[in-house]
Amino acid sequence: MPSRLRKTLASILVVVTGAFAASPTLSAEPLRILVPKFSGEREVTTAVSMTVYFEMLKAFGSPSGAERGAWILYGQDESNISSHKDAVDAASWPSVRADIVVWGHATRYGDGVVIDPRVTRTPVSRQRKEQPEVLQAIFETPAGEYDLSLANSAAFFDLEPFVLSNAFIEQSENYSKGIPIYPSLDSDKPGEYTSNVVYFLEVSETAALVRYDGAKEGWIKFPALPREDLSMAYFGQGLIHILRGDWRGASKSFTELNEFSSLPNSMRVDANIYLGIAQYKLGLDGLATFRRAAGLNGFDKDAVKFFLVGLLLDYRQKREPALLDELATNIEKHQVLFSTSDPWFSDLRKLTAQYRQ
Repeated sequence: MPSRLRKTLASILVVVTGAFAASPTLSAEPLRILVPKFSGEREVTTAVSMTVYFEMLKAFGSPSGAERGAWILYGQDESNISSHKDAVDAASWPSVRADIVVWGHATRYGDGVVIDPRVTRTPVSRQRKEQPEVLQAIFETPAGEYDLSLANSAAFFDLEPFVLSNAFIEQSENYSKGIPIYPSLDSDKPGEYTSNVVYFLEVSETAALVRYDGAKEGWIKFPALPREDLSMAYFGQGLIHILRGDWRGASKSFTELNEFSSLPNSMRVDANIYLGIAQYKLGLDGLATFRRAAGLNGFDKDAVKFFLVGLLLDYRQKREPALLDELATNIEKHQVLFSTSDPWFSDLRKLTAQYRQ
């Protein structure tokens, strides 16, 4: 647990395109993201974790009707987080209460540093009053109501490692004085530094307009990543979009992530689950996306559940018998994943049988 956490409130009240309204319910429950200092090479971990911190901020760069603001906390001291359990423990601290922890390790290798990033979705996030990522699947029948709504239960995401060159590290700010604030985007040198609460007023891909130390305003310039295809950035931002209920942002992040050829299979499964949720939330058909997730790993229980529910949702809309036939076939195929006392799977079978009568 970091001994000091600098709190940064990313409350996007004004953006380039103008002000937008926030949901009163959601705005009362701001998202909390913890980016502790990465473990490993001491001379580079601050630069690495701050680079990750700024990448997560980019998820707030577009307006969302579900905007609720966010506290993004970063650790200035060694975090000693080396496992998912450690991340959960750090996030559960009363003064932190983080929904997401982006953490990892830095290891010197050759002429650079290997960064091994991970994301933990904490139990705190499951306690939120609003759960926008839940896919609503409630079916009314003459025999009664069946609630098959579900959310991705995954809590730990092992992201793709990447390398930062020594040149990148040497050019990076060490943040020993705090976050550098530039008087304008054209400024080559920061006017001052701050380690106090910073309010983000505008966020783009390269910089953010901030208010700090009272009424002062200035710019934070984001460091450019050495690669554009870093799954850490797309997955982390996509998960933030999901928990904010920003479905267009989530769809964009996970669609682009799916295009990475080197993406680990487990991450691609989760990316397709979240993409399918976003598609349904946008009023689009996400069945093909859920089918792809289940096809990537037929033993992933979440992927299979979303695929089965997707078939039901599509049948309710289209009333095509072939969808029911496919559903019945896949229920039998995947029943080994569910216990005989699983109420969700039992209701799924009952509902399918009623539809087939």
